[in-house]
Amino acid sequence: MKILFGNLLPLATLSALGVSVNYPLDNLNHPFLKKKLQQSIDGSSGMPDASALTLTWSSDQTIDAIVAGYSNATLYTLKLYDSGSTLMYTKTFTNSEMGATFPAVSGVRSAKLLLDDESGNNPMTVYLGGLSIGLATAMPDPLYDWKPEYIDNSFGFNSLDGQAQGQYMEPLRKQKFSFVTPSRAVLDAVQSGVNLLGKFGTVFVIPFTGAMATVKPIYCTIPEGVESPDRDGLSYTFSLTFQEAR
Repeated sequence: MKILFGNLLPLATLSALGVSVNYPLDNLNHPFLKKKLQQSIDGSSGMPDASALTLTWSSDQTIDAIVAGYSNATLYTLKLYDSGSTLMYTKTFTNSEMGATFPAVSGVRSAKLLLDDESGNNPMTVYLGGLSIGLATAMPDPLYDWKPEYIDNSFGFNSLDGQAQGQYMEPLRKQKFSFVTPSRAVLDAVQSGVNLLGKFGTVFVIPFTGAMATVKPIYCTIPEGVESPDRDGLSYTFSLTFQEAR
């Protein structure tokens, strides 16, 4: 499990071609995922780097994770560059995966993210709401006592004749994980990240990676903070509840 407490997106200068005036680059930094960036991309010659969303930093960064939020893209390509614009690393991932983790890459000055809906349309219109990139906090493996819950915020009413009317909302995920670690430093790092995030701050969480990646990343709050921190002999135990946000 990895938590992207240190999102580098707000520290980057963003640029892209074909950006809609109604859905500008600044929307990517909005806490609501459906406040999106939209691009019209010339796909006549494949997916050139000129079509990419580009993030540029004024100092070297270390990156080992990326998560994309609300999007119609089905395929993403991430490219990381150093201060001399030399390509350092390339990673592809799909919309079903939502994101990717990889060995940490240091000395990164810019990143390019290519969005592809694989429609073959020209121009191709793609959108993206919510993006997190940076050096994620690596969590201990969670205990196998977790299970998904769902919160249904749909609303409506029932008539006396049994008819129902209302507004359906896709239920929000809620997942609680418990952890055990021998390291006090790990617990302190998690506590620090949660404290900085606050009760209403949002963050991307990648629950599992590799062969265990059966649970999709979640954009969420951590409303209960670090729950039940305790010491059991030589180990520390605690829990986190992730409440999906959109």
